[in-house]
Amino acid sequence: MDFEVISTPNAPQAKGPYAQATRAGDFIFCAGQGGFDPNTGMLVEGGIREQTKQVLRNLSAILEAAGSGLNRVVKVTVFLHDWKDFQGMNEVFAEFFPEKLPARSIVQGQRWPEGSLVAMEAIADTNRIKVQRYLRLNDGLQSTRSCVQSTPLISLKHKHRKGAGGHRLQAIRKQFHELLRRRIVPN
Repeated sequence: MDFEVISTPNAPQAKGPYAQATRAGDFIFCAGQGGFDPNTGMLVEGGIREQTKQVLRNLSAILEAAGSGLNRVVKVTVFLHDWKDFQGMNEVFAEFFPEKLPARSIVQGQRWPEGSLVAMEAIADTNRIKVQRYLRLNDGLQSTRSCVQSTPLISLKHKHRKGAGGHRLQAIRKQFHELLRRRIVPN
């Protein structure tokens, strides 16, 4: 299977021979992220809460660069330096995942660089299948490929057709925007 390398300047750059993330099929696999500020390359000041927030911001930036987001994360692995930090990490984690809770595993380890207290890796869905199916079901308003690669995903600013066709296009536009609002398809 082929895969695509994902990279963004909005998250810390890889410090070795690996990618920030890869896309394989309809999934994005994020490499482990620490609490490093992407602008300075330094660990953020503070304790477990500040580092956890930065880790999740870094994951979010990478997922956004790949056309996904934290709301599409299906699995997270947390690497915790010490179990005493579990509660603080867990509370911040809950703030970033208020509705859709991903599956999660936690591993304790004491070999983290530069005093890092927490790191996380994530797997997310790109949701491209739903967009492709939606577009096929609705007369292919644009080519599926260009819709998946564009931002926003689809532009429904086509001229209205005369007669019943124009009403159908308005209904499709309304349905699509409702799906965007409910986050069934990515925006």
